[in-house]
Amino acid sequence: VYGSNNVTSPTQSEIESPFNDWAASTQIISIPEIWATGPCAEKTSNSLKDMITSGVLRAITKGFRGYSQTNRVTIFASSNHVDAVHLQEGDRRWGVHITDAPKMTEAQGDTMYAFLDSGRARGVLRWILRHRDLSAFNPMAEPPMTEGKQRTIESSRSPLEAAVIDLFDNKDPPFDRDLFVLESVKAALVHQGWKSDNIPPQKLAAIVRAKPISAQRLHRRPRITVNRPSLLQLHGQHYVWCVRNPLMWDAMQVADIARHLETGAMPLAHIIREAV
Repeated sequence: VYGSNNVTSPTQSEIESPFNDWAASTQIISIPEIWATGPCAEKTSNSLKDMITSGVLRAITKGFRGYSQTNRVTIFASSNHVDAVHLQEGDRRWGVHITDAPKMTEAQGDTMYAFLDSGRARGVLRWILRHRDLSAFNPMAEPPMTEGKQRTIESSRSPLEAAVIDLFDNKDPPFDRDLFVLESVKAALVHQGWKSDNIPPQKLAAIVRAKPISAQRLHRRPRITVNRPSLLQLHGQHYVWCVRNPLMWDAMQVADIARHLETGAMPLAHIIREAV
């Protein structure tokens, strides 16, 4: 349909390489078996981001200085793995469709490849694509959140991310309230069997700040003293994070914030407003 000179199929090692001149003279990048997982998964997925969304492609050739050109690249990738690419909540680049169709039979495969190798294939495929209704397609909008994309996002999470988001989705402590402190999240994970040394505070902060939790720290508030009597046994001074009603809580007194953390009680002003 596009012509062999306008389509390229990079290998996994080329995708992971710092050199990307293989993308400089093509329109369609077809990756028949993408699987960006393991320790370098996020780095590999990030390396493809500019090719997907940027109007300028920065081409890097080994032994030469890099150069910029108009980006004409469209990426199409397929895989047999649900964790083929590393996606985070809120991803605006990848459209994902997962099919659970069974493997083709030998007869079905023979029929399909016989057609693709025939002289009719290009014309038939061109006719199908030209008659595809794209009137509802908006190239500037985010790809739809499909079931397949949600499964890919979930499979991209580290065990620590999955554990924290599971607490949030189930509204388990400390996410049963509007406010929480990172130390209480860590305590909840330790209660589940996690080792304290395997829960770095910086990583924990990045997880709660990102989607789907999207927590905000109450910037107008210093560290406050809280004591939540529960399995978390939270004592001492802590920075406070908010998952609901951030504008309201940022305007509240320290006593209201501490009371909500300790007992779950809402401020009187909020109760009155809800009643009205």
